[in-house]
Amino acid sequence: MVVSLIAVAVSLMGLELLRPKRDMSNWQNEVGTMYQIFVYSFADSNNDGVGDIQGIIEKLDYLEELGVNGIWLTPVHPSQSYHKYDVEDYYAIDEQFGTLADFEQLIAEIHERDMKIVMDMVFNHTSNLHPWFVDVKTNPESQYRDYYALNDNTDPDFPRVGAWHQLNATEHYYGFFSPNMPELNLDNPQVIQEWQNVLQFWLKKGVDGFRFDAVKHFYNQGELKVIEDPTQQAVEVLQQLKRAAQQINPNVYFVSEVWLNTSAMAPYYAGNDALFQFDLAEAMIKAVNRGETGYIQQYVENMTRFQAVNPEAMMTQFLTNHDQSRVMSAVFQDQERARLAASLLLTLPGTSYLYYGEELGMLGVKPDERIREPFPWQADGLGGETTWEVVKLNQNIASVAEQQENPASLYNHYRTMIKLRATHSQLVTGKVDVIETTSKSKLVNYKLENSDGKIQVIHNLSKNSQEVRIDDVNATAIYGTITGGKAVLPPFSSAIIALAE
Repeated sequence: MVVSLIAVAVSLMGLELLRPKRDMSNWQNEVGTMYQIFVYSFADSNNDGVGDIQGIIEKLDYLEELGVNGIWLTPVHPSQSYHKYDVEDYYAIDEQFGTLADFEQLIAEIHERDMKIVMDMVFNHTSNLHPWFVDVKTNPESQYRDYYALNDNTDPDFPRVGAWHQLNATEHYYGFFSPNMPELNLDNPQVIQEWQNVLQFWLKKGVDGFRFDAVKHFYNQGELKVIEDPTQQAVEVLQQLKRAAQQINPNVYFVSEVWLNTSAMAPYYAGNDALFQFDLAEAMIKAVNRGETGYIQQYVENMTRFQAVNPEAMMTQFLTNHDQSRVMSAVFQDQERARLAASLLLTLPGTSYLYYGEELGMLGVKPDERIREPFPWQADGLGGETTWEVVKLNQNIASVAEQQENPASLYNHYRTMIKLRATHSQLVTGKVDVIETTSKSKLVNYKLENSDGKIQVIHNLSKNSQEVRIDDVNATAIYGTITGGKAVLPPFSSAIIALAE
């Protein structure tokens, strides 16, 4: 028996040695800026009013010119909704968007441009039209009954309201977000195996990573079963998924949406490479609106907290996404503040995510459809614009074609800052050393250092011009102006300075 156990152990060690070593340096060093595409709204290739995959393919040159390193697509699977967060088939492409062959072409063309592609995965619930759930509703002996959170409690005190929805005469199912989105039972190993198979399928197609939706809802407290530690249970699910995914691609990238404050979010790094920092996003908007300087110290503290959980944790920052008011609306349609917000985002090391249309100054507030309006390619509307939603908030937004021709446009500011990230590695991988953050002066001043050298970044969050002394006499301006040994910063502006010492 002992000999047999030793043989098994040796065999497992051999498999471990044969497994390719994980190396995320390529992502950490080269993927400075990602672009989020809400597929329904981005680009329409066949004039049916809906964005599609061929439309994205046709616009890859635009994204390459903008300078981004990859794209995150909102869900592309078959779904009854326009947003596709209620999935009916995890192995297919929604026919509104195209075919699996179209998606394979997209992957190939993205990789030809040395860019990455991240797919959105919705694993806490399915659509109520998914074959699993349809079988549960129609077949009392369904093999998928334990795939979902069901309750057959006929006690009159059972709370048949809120997230519990009628399945049949005696049973209810749990759907936190909607009756159309029944929650899955992630305690069922078969469900986890299903998700492992899904990830492996798309990795074999060439996908580089996954964005996991609503991870804090993997284990909802609204179910009647006792959930001792929903955070740890969710982390363990992610760890199982990652082990399976790494069998196909050792360097697969996991980033999750955990919409919590930073301290509650940090433990999820044990199952992820990156997490979206919602608190930091809010702090950066407050910085441009109120002159609050604390976001940079928060960034530094967050990195320390995250790397204590996962030494390879990657910093991931954004300003807004498809569920939030757009930047231009959040800064009261102030162009100077919108430019400053872009500068704050794109001078933080790590991977900065840009929501489609932010580079044009698109407007957006709730309801959700108003945050996801069609992308304006040309003023005449003949550039591949989608028409699924009537444009209301963005009727007067200058189009891509117009802004590309205007050197002073917001688009060209974003393009400049993104290009700086690509040419100055400190903006992606530099270690942050905060020099000054003063509420009174509304200045943020810090250094970034890596093996390529040191740069200094200064943001003026005030409506007054300011000057900042630069101690390095051999310093040169990468962005902005140095005069007489001082960085000269107009209102709501930035400077990036190469340091010789």
